Amino acid sequence: MKRNKRRHNTGFGYIGSGNQASVFNQNPKAVFSNIKNQLNTESHKQFKTNFSASLLSKAEKQQIKNKIRKQAKQKNIIVAFFDCILLNFDCCFSNRNAKRTIILNNLKIITLKLLQLIRFKNLLLIALVQVLIKYAMFPAFGVNTTLTAFQFALLVISTLTIAAGGYIINDIYDVEADRINKPNKLIIGKHIPEDKAYTYYMVFTVIGVILGFYLSNLINRNTFFAIFVIIAALLYIYATFLQQIVLVGNIIISVLVGLSLIIVGIFELLPAINTQNQFIQSSMFEVVFDYAVFAFIISLAREIVKDIQDVDGDFKMQFKTLPIVLGKNRARYIAFGLTVFLILLLIYYLANYLYMRQVAVAYFIIAVIGPLVYISIKLFSAVTKTQYKSISNLLKLVMLSGMLSMIVYLFILK
Repeated sequence: MKRNKRRHNTGFGYIGSGNQASVFNQNPKAVFSNIKNQLNTESHKQFKTNFSASLLSKAEKQQIKNKIRKQAKQKNIIVAFFDCILLNFDCCFSNRNAKRTIILNNLKIITLKLLQLIRFKNLLLIALVQVLIKYAMFPAFGVNTTLTAFQFALLVISTLTIAAGGYIINDIYDVEADRINKPNKLIIGKHIPEDKAYTYYMVFTVIGVILGFYLSNLINRNTFFAIFVIIAALLYIYATFLQQIVLVGNIIISVLVGLSLIIVGIFELLPAINTQNQFIQSSMFEVVFDYAVFAFIISLAREIVKDIQDVDGDFKMQFKTLPIVLGKNRARYIAFGLTVFLILLLIYYLANYLYMRQVAVAYFIIAVIGPLVYISIKLFSAVTKTQYKSISNLLKLVMLSGMLSMIVYLFILK
């Protein structure tokens, strides 16, 4: 049986396997069509005939070609010019974005390091405690207060900025010790130059003192302005001199922690005292003072624990801290004794003032006394720096839970 022929004559050649009819029937490529159209268009403009007409001489055809080439060249120059402009604009925009990104990244790093430098977590704790006194404790007892929301905000900001300045000046004078004790957390000299740190200290402190002066005048208690000056001065003296004296520096810092609570009572309660409310206002101030005593004791214990933790660097800097003068073990026993004393003080307070308030008693036992018992046990057996760091963090948490007890008064005194 004969095999069918696969190749067929079409008059244009042979098509078959791999040679489709469409291959032979395609239109001319667009590029050549465009050129032909340009030649004919230009020929009609000049000589009123097609480019391929025999009426055109060779020189005339060459003239048309040269004109088209010249136009194409001019067009290419214009396109290249605008391409160059767009490219430069894109490069400038990219460089500007790159510079902006670098600036923003540097600003972000500096901001984060500055927040670490001013111990923003501690500042938030101070602000929280002051807000709890104003908006939880005082309303629960129904006492008369002095400050408006705006004036209270001034008090909080003034307290926080002065405290932030205190943290900065303390770190400036502790740079060498921190290189040994906390090399990974060192900020001044590593991320923030010392001269800039001084500038930040001055800015924060001056703002705090000025706001304190303005607030004191707003409530017509000009003498209250001295509180802000004394606090700022004590923080500077502590950083430059007092922290090197045995236990004095620890006591000063703990007093200032307690004073951050008392200052709310001074500004809110004292100006509002009159003959009718004198008893309840004074009683409320005593409660605020009790919380300040709690903050003082727990802060003092924590400062001693931190000194034990930083004993190596303090020794090389020739600081006369409690662990260096008495030894780490005796300093540990003192911190243990303060913790036990605070436990007994809280039990006495509950037994004499809050024994009828079961919710308050339960809260203090679970959230404050229980953790303090655990801390005292850990203190008695602590040896390593990691253990002391853990105890320091636990003491801060107990201070927070103790201050949060102010919210309980909103429920038990309804």
